[in-house]
Amino acid sequence: MFGFGYFISNLYWISNALTFEEIFKPLIPFSIIFIPLFLGLFYGLITVCCSFFKLKKNFSSILIFSFFFSLIEYLRSFIFGGFPWNLIAYSFTDYLQLIQILSFVGTYTFNLLSITLFLIPVLIFYNYKKKKKIFLLFFSILLLSFNFFYGSFIIKKNKEIDKTNLNFVLKIISPKIDI
Repeated sequence: MFGFGYFISNLYWISNALTFEEIFKPLIPFSIIFIPLFLGLFYGLITVCCSFFKLKKNFSSILIFSFFFSLIEYLRSFIFGGFPWNLIAYSFTDYLQLIQILSFVGTYTFNLLSITLFLIPVLIFYNYKKKKKIFLLFFSILLLSFNFFYGSFIIKKNKEIDKTNLNFVLKIISPKIDI
């Protein structure tokens, strides 16, 4: 159900793209229901994979779940022609400082780190001692802060690079535009 809801809320634009030509309008119900339903099966596959491990309430279960979640999203980007849209890591697109680490780790590793980061608050519900919960939460916040400051440094450094004028002239030619 989560996968279906996640994809139906993120892929509505496909049905909008089918409204421009009459020939494509019968495909609108297919694009609204069946594409998200099919892609949601990948998220169901995550729970099937995790069920073999009989996860308990501990930190390693978060790592195992994050690994399978990221692995299934990686496989989804190749199976049946690939569908690399709507990765969990894309939720950071508005935070340029946080995604600067992509130059080192790549999209799918960043996806694994993102899923793990989003699951860290689940530790509150585990039977850990208070000190261990605080340590894990503090360590996560510390890593996130280092990543943020690194990204801020890189963005600031790139703004200071001298821009050279290459003296290019660009003209757009179209039959409907007067030049």
